[in-house]
Amino acid sequence: MVKALYHTLLCLSFALSSFAAPTTDSDAIADTDTDATQGATIAASSASSKVTYIVVGGGTAGLAVATRLSENSANTVIVIEAGSDGFDNPNIANLTGPSIQALPGTSVDYNYQSLPLKYASNQIISMTRGQVLGGSSALNGALFTRPNKIDFDLWETAFGASGWYSESTNAVTMTLGRDVLQNY
Repeated sequence: MVKALYHTLLCLSFALSSFAAPTTDSDAIADTDTDATQGATIAASSASSKVTYIVVGGGTAGLAVATRLSENSANTVIVIEAGSDGFDNPNIANLTGPSIQALPGTSVDYNYQSLPLKYASNQIISMTRGQVLGGSSALNGALFTRPNKIDFDLWETAFGASGWYSESTNAVTMTLGRDVLQNY
């Protein structure tokens, strides 16, 4: 945990120093830089000397937040990811079973392990978590499971989320599945 915090602070320091000096219009929008010594990825939404938002974590949630924030052209958004961008890892781009199975235990995985589990014969369980742009979703082959009908229906009935029930959301989740299959 201390090492991860140190690495995040180092990345933050690097990112802020990158934006300390004013830049010119010729600098690239959506620039990505990788700190060669640590493998950290820092991406910025525009070339500006003023940073509006810093998003720590380049997993799917962090990237979704950064994307929404960067929709306002007045914002300069930096995304800091502790891992690399993963573009040079052929197993991330290839969504077939053997490639996905090659990712756990590599440099794009935090390689977390449980303590020995007393009530499971002292087994130690490996927990794959993505240390790469895209987070754990980059390691699971972009697979998702549609929620159960009852769970969707509870959104509307129990939580008052009008229009969020299984029939209304099913078309969207079916489209997501088709899009993924068509693109790979």
